[in-house]
Amino acid sequence: MYIKVNHVNLYYEVIGKGKPLIMIHGNGEDHETFYELAKSLEKQYKIYLIDSRNHGKSQKDVDISFDLMAEDIITFCDKLMLDKIYFLGFSDGGIVGLKIAVKRPYLAHEMILCGPNYKPSGIKKATYKEIKETYKKNKSPLLKLMISEPKFRKKQLKNIKSKIIIIIGENDVIKQSHIIKLSRLIKGSKYYILEKETHDSYIMHSVKLKPYVLLLKDAKGS
Repeated sequence: MYIKVNHVNLYYEVIGKGKPLIMIHGNGEDHETFYELAKSLEKQYKIYLIDSRNHGKSQKDVDISFDLMAEDIITFCDKLMLDKIYFLGFSDGGIVGLKIAVKRPYLAHEMILCGPNYKPSGIKKATYKEIKETYKKNKSPLLKLMISEPKFRKKQLKNIKSKIIIIIGENDVIKQSHIIKLSRLIKGSKYYILEKETHDSYIMHSVKLKPYVLLLKDAKGS
């Protein structure tokens, strides 16, 4: 299905019944990233799998930033009259989740953010250098996003109202120290470091996140 938000056509699919859970993929991916996980949760949630702007089947060749992507999801929720949503975002999708939590404090009741960073220096130096070198060659707007954003202020993160669970892999490209700092900045948040997992090994076409999603309040009673 398609919906027009902020003058951009976004593609999305809906799986299951229950309380609204929005899932947002990472950089260069699409809604299929979470397909297996969504199917495993269809009895607990009504899941909205959305392709971010310039991704998947959504409209291409439009401006892109984390602010714009967050505003897209906020408008999406407004148009479909979704309130007190649950949210799961991976990598760039996790950053979008942080932006939503800052921009619309009470929209998301609870969030799971996987492999997010709140500033570019949260990415390990070797990976950041590789991204930068690749960008010099292909000038991809998606890679530029990773190099220059996000840039959250500590005050913004301290004012987040949503309940936040942060997850990274033991061998993630995001620094563990960065995630610990992020968790300390967000009042009441929890973080988990998954043993032997990489940035996306527990995400891509996987159901490994299901136990964490079921930790969300009232999940079993949805």
